[in-house]
Amino acid sequence: MVFSGSIACNDKVVDCVSELMDLERNEVPSPGKYKKVVEARSVVCYWAMREIGISQSVLAQKFSISQPAVSMAIKRGEQVVNRNNFSLLDT
Repeated sequence: MVFSGSIACNDKVVDCVSELMDLERNEVPSPGKYKKVVEARSVVCYWAMREIGISQSVLAQKFSISQPAVSMAIKRGEQVVNRNNFSLLDT
């Protein structure tokens, strides 16, 4: 049950990030290395783990990436959030 709730929270974060970064919702979790999409996915990972408490392993499953890739995304997401003064509460 926790897994389902975590995914639901994560989906809400994806919605918020897609709005903040002016992307279509389905672009955020999509694979690829386009800078804006990578940054959006990184912000989702950062907020999902730091603000909501979703584990890195759940995020790895959600995005079909490795746990070390999630760890790197979280660090990158923190930088994007700080650089752009993003707040999860603003969405």
